[in-house]
Amino acid sequence: EGEGEGEKDTEILPKKRICKDPAVDTSFLPDRERDQRDLDERKRLRMEWMELQRKLKDEPLALPFSYWDGTGQRREITVRRGFTITEFLQAVLVAMRPEVPELRAVSADQLYFVIADIIIPHARTFHELISAGARGRSGPLIATGAGEGVANEDQTGKVVMRRWYEHNKHIFPASRWVHYDPQKHTDPALAAQAAAAAAPAK
Repeated sequence: EGEGEGEKDTEILPKKRICKDPAVDTSFLPDRERDQRDLDERKRLRMEWMELQRKLKDEPLALPFSYWDGTGQRREITVRRGFTITEFLQAVLVAMRPEVPELRAVSADQLYFVIADIIIPHARTFHELISAGARGRSGPLIATGAGEGVANEDQTGKVVMRRWYEHNKHIFPASRWVHYDPQKHTDPALAAQAAAAAAPAK
């Protein structure tokens, strides 16, 4: 009997299996597979966004403008939305040099592009202006509706020689012109509209 009792005392009981409680929130715990899925999704969205930006920058943009020397004749040129102001001015020079002899020895950095009384920096792109919600007194600087380009007469750009501006900046209309300031010349509502229009289709 003593031996039998000893055997019972040393009997190993089976371990209880511990199961996860499905009602407990474990989303805060580390999960390597979930983290990798999140990373892959962020990469996918980033690549999708970059491809969309590339397509937007490649879209044609029709821009009415006048070469301004105190008078001006309305013209129009089509460039890419991703063009900088420098690239736009270079395209203007190519188009206008045969007609305007004084522009034959002029480079883009000797010109200003003025729209809605705002002098736009040469390094800015039209895409940046649209995306930032850049605006003048009466609305967006650059209209993006099909075939619209710049929306109205107030928004028709002026291409001017820098030296002409320096000599006439105390005289109307040059006396009203100011340099572009993103803090003053952007509208969050317009930027939101541009972002919504540029969002990938679901």
